[in-house]
Amino acid sequence: MYCDISQLYHQLETVRAELSRPRCVRLPAAGNDGVGAIIEPVTVVDRFAPRTTVAGGLLTSARVRAGLSQRELAARAGVAQSTVARIESGHADPGFSTLERLLAAAGLEMRVHLEPVDDHDAVLNAIDRRRSVEERERVAAGHRRNVERFTEGGRRAGLHG
Repeated sequence: MYCDISQLYHQLETVRAELSRPRCVRLPAAGNDGVGAIIEPVTVVDRFAPRTTVAGGLLTSARVRAGLSQRELAARAGVAQSTVARIESGHADPGFSTLERLLAAAGLEMRVHLEPVDDHDAVLNAIDRRRSVEERERVAAGHRRNVERFTEGGRRAGLHG
């Protein structure tokens, strides 16, 4: 099965952008009025949270598409299950040949295409930074609805499990 790495990479970057987006934080009520204070958007960094890497995202996507557990993928590729887990969680960054072997074990082959630089993501990010917090939330909700509709359409067509 052919898998275009640029499509998977784009999906991963979309998820990464959503996870790193600043959020409004409501503080507990400080007075007798029972109203909490809202502070400006902040990005909370949890040093124990999973780190998303391109390799981890590609491997997770390939494994899920193939319907394999980490243990099954590891057995097919001849590596320890902990290796697959560490790569998927972003705690290990495999070399190209290792990632290629793991993807092949999931029934996919990695093809890399070199293309001229396309700065559309930078342009879209600049537009997003100019939006208000409320507008970003509205746009993000719209994206989530579109993904849900797209996924449901794929399920009805028999394209997703």
